[in-house]
Amino acid sequence: MSVKINPNQPVTITVDFGSPQVAAYKLWYKQALDVLFTTLGTGTDKGPATPSSYPYSVAGLADSSTIAYHVALHGNANTPYKVTVTLAQAGTPLPGATLPLTGTTDGNGNAVVDGSIDLTT
Repeated sequence: MSVKINPNQPVTITVDFGSPQVAAYKLWYKQALDVLFTTLGTGTDKGPATPSSYPYSVAGLADSSTIAYHVALHGNANTPYKVTVTLAQAGTPLPGATLPLTGTTDGNGNAVVDGSIDLTT
């Protein structure tokens, strides 16, 4: 997936949890010429009854930078989950940058979702 950004504005990446599973997540970014990813944010969500959001911002991302995410969920077996990753600038979600991550936990109640987003200018 590729998302167009303005390199002169910070990018805010928000992880939203909309289901009752316990979750652990981590976000990274990598500039175009970097070899290694840099941790942007990490945390947990204990599956509250109401949705919760965790925003993280990073400035100075250039063309061909990458955002990566990893989410591990645990709850009841064979139940649906919903996590949304959104990229925004200046308080506005970027076009095509809202990723609904949905599925069903396995027979043990576990699910793992990870991926990356390439940034263009």
